[in-house]
Amino acid sequence: MTRRQPIPKVLEAIARWSMFPTEIEADFAHWYPNEDLLWWHRGELDERGKYKMSSRRLCVLLQGLDPYSLYKTSQRGGYLPERDLVLYETHNEMSKLRAAYYAIKGGEESRYEAFTFVDPIVRIERTMAEAEIEEDTHDASEQLYGEMGL
Repeated sequence: MTRRQPIPKVLEAIARWSMFPTEIEADFAHWYPNEDLLWWHRGELDERGKYKMSSRRLCVLLQGLDPYSLYKTSQRGGYLPERDLVLYETHNEMSKLRAAYYAIKGGEESRYEAFTFVDPIVRIERTMAEAEIEEDTHDASEQLYGEMGL
């Protein structure tokens, strides 16, 4: 069995850049204003003959970006960071628990409707799926009425 060789940082940096160039550039302008991506692109050297920004440094800076950065958000496909999802799920569980408590202890007059948070991307996906189902249902109804001559 052969050991897999690690991917050189140059190839990793190129892969990251080729997938998210706009997001990386915007994040560097915002999060790392003293770092210049052109150093990496041009392979610029400092006065000691060392790269001003190596591919390894670029990868480290990208890894260290805030979870709300454009690059990290794009990597997640636009979904919320895990820490936000934990907070949302905690709220959702507490809201359901409160609704159950009121249903058992308070009766119908003190009814509580649980509010649950949903990731905005998931909400959009659900809305699009519902619209597609509605459109398919509408098309099927029109076809049926057309076949019936109505």
